[in-house]
Amino acid sequence: MGPKTTIIANYGKISYGGTGLMHTLIERSGLKKRIDALGHKGRSGPRISNGEMSSLAAVLYSTGTTVYDRFDRLGGSVASGLAGRLAKELYGIKDLPSADQFRQQMNNIANLPGLSSAVRASIREMLLKSGVLLQPLPYGRGYIPIDGDVTVFNNSKTKKEGIGYTYQKNFGYAPFMIYIGYNQGFCLGVEFRPGNQNGQKGAPEFLRAMIHEARELTDQALLIRLDSGHDAAVNYVLFQEEGVDFIVKGNPRMKRTNLVAFAEKHIPECKDVRMPRPGKSVYLGSYYKTMHSNGHPIRVRMVYEITVRDSVWVKSKGTADGYYQYMIQPEYEVDLYYTSFTKEEMSDRNVINLYHDHGTCEQYHSELKTDMDVERLPSKYFATNKLVCELAMLAYNALRIIGSFSMECSDVPVSNDVDRHRLKTIIDGIIHLEAKVTSHARRVHLVFSENDSRTPVYHHVEQRVFGMPA
Repeated sequence: MGPKTTIIANYGKISYGGTGLMHTLIERSGLKKRIDALGHKGRSGPRISNGEMSSLAAVLYSTGTTVYDRFDRLGGSVASGLAGRLAKELYGIKDLPSADQFRQQMNNIANLPGLSSAVRASIREMLLKSGVLLQPLPYGRGYIPIDGDVTVFNNSKTKKEGIGYTYQKNFGYAPFMIYIGYNQGFCLGVEFRPGNQNGQKGAPEFLRAMIHEARELTDQALLIRLDSGHDAAVNYVLFQEEGVDFIVKGNPRMKRTNLVAFAEKHIPECKDVRMPRPGKSVYLGSYYKTMHSNGHPIRVRMVYEITVRDSVWVKSKGTADGYYQYMIQPEYEVDLYYTSFTKEEMSDRNVINLYHDHGTCEQYHSELKTDMDVERLPSKYFATNKLVCELAMLAYNALRIIGSFSMECSDVPVSNDVDRHRLKTIIDGIIHLEAKVTSHARRVHLVFSENDSRTPVYHHVEQRVFGMPA
């Protein structure tokens, strides 16, 4: 006689048990009320409000996809009798929309005026309510770093509106990302751009807005770090007017003959000289330079790092050994850094080290494009893809907050000391936590396994999220 089989009628499962928690966090940001306040298209409003649809989109992006047809993953594998009640309990709506409804309404929302400001305001409100403190740089006067960088969303072999030939020699978009906090990766804002737009075009206005919005989050001194694409006097005048310090990688704009002349002129003045290996010398120095922008002069300090290579390493054929081959003429490499810090405030080497820390932005880009799959955007319309990118950044910050909460839990299963979790760790550990769906006392409940090591972490994060101001 075989084992008995028990059939439970009101039972289902969901592979994304953390989506309800994510939806609560998105609600705390005030996104729904801001989007609903922008109005709607047509005489009568949609069955699901624009604000609620935007919140659901952000929840979907937190699961690691932007594909419209995967919208049904929010409902899980649930019997039809529980589906509506599950949607109401987790997301506050009567029923989940279809992928086609989702696509059409996202196109309508994308054309609402004031959308970008509403999403950025929601990001700031969520960061403030979370209570997560922005971490200053571990050296200096406690600066809160603001890092700006352009990244490429490769959308090659498509005919989407607004794609262009990027600096990475592919077709796609080139959004301008602004991050805040030391080794935290919170995204303050994003300016979605065509792929062929120059990085400096529109940057001063956007940077000014980001500085004002950053001051709503912290009273500490701000330090802006940008790459050589934003080496322009108009930016330095802007930073001086706003009272913020800056370090910007300089664009040498030199031919080889001028580069050699620059190196030969300043090498004798350098007092900081290193020889990392035979045949390679590195010279550090700085001097002050006056620039002009629309008749406004500004005095900045230019730090230079000159690398001279007299020899190159040549590997011996068939062995792991090699030798240094001396060159007839040495190779010169010049790196420039413009900063508002004086020589008394910060040494040349510390300025360069501070800028090198700016390279962490590339990790944030990578996590956004790989862990959240926000690169090949789903729509053919530029405005809709812009909306997808902005809502994805809201979900990105929510995941960062959940990661900060999880770091407080002593039961978090990590193998070594870390300052933050990758987005993939947060998505796999919290958002993708499997749950059993049951019905009791006219309520739908999610039941998590007590044997899963992620469950205690989930409950700690849940308490912190529900403890945030509504």
